[in-house]
Amino acid sequence: MRSTSAVYVTSQAEYDKHKEMLKQTACPKCRAVGCLIRHGYLKGHGDKANDEVRRGWRVFCSDRNLRKGCGRTCSILLAKFIFRHMVSASWLWQLLQHIRQGMSIKAAWEKIAAPFSLDNAYRLRQAFTQSQTFIRSMLLRAGAPPKTNVAKPEWQLIEHLRAAFPTSACPVADFQARFQAGFLRAAAPRVDSSG
Repeated sequence: MRSTSAVYVTSQAEYDKHKEMLKQTACPKCRAVGCLIRHGYLKGHGDKANDEVRRGWRVFCSDRNLRKGCGRTCSILLAKFIFRHMVSASWLWQLLQHIRQGMSIKAAWEKIAAPFSLDNAYRLRQAFTQSQTFIRSMLLRAGAPPKTNVAKPEWQLIEHLRAAFPTSACPVADFQARFQAGFLRAAAPRVDSSG
């Protein structure tokens, strides 16, 4: 599972506020104060396959020149992107909405007109399924799930996400910004007990 030391921001202006406070902020890994410095950009693919966009910024906890830092990096990420996935949060939200409407994954992916392969859609669906417990527990902090007559747990979770952020264009991005946690969590590694 990835580190929880990332900070999610919604804009460049919000990042600038974090940037100004780096020297007064404790490192999320070693808790040392006064050691954080800017360390570059996090880049990745945009909504088009060949686009390269800035997805966030790296922050370094300096252990150089007698500083007490740990020498590790953490991230400040734009909430509109899904960590370690090529698609944006808005594409994932569109995919989830189409699945909620009863579409197959293939039909939903084609309706979005994503330039990536269909395998990405299946991986996103699997990651969403594996992350349901985490997402539910976080959404319960925002409020109780809405009353619904839907039987499928995935559909209930999509309804809860929509109810938690009723005015949002992309509840997935708002989830990340509000709870300061990635929407899709990595699955726990399997333990081989065969000997």
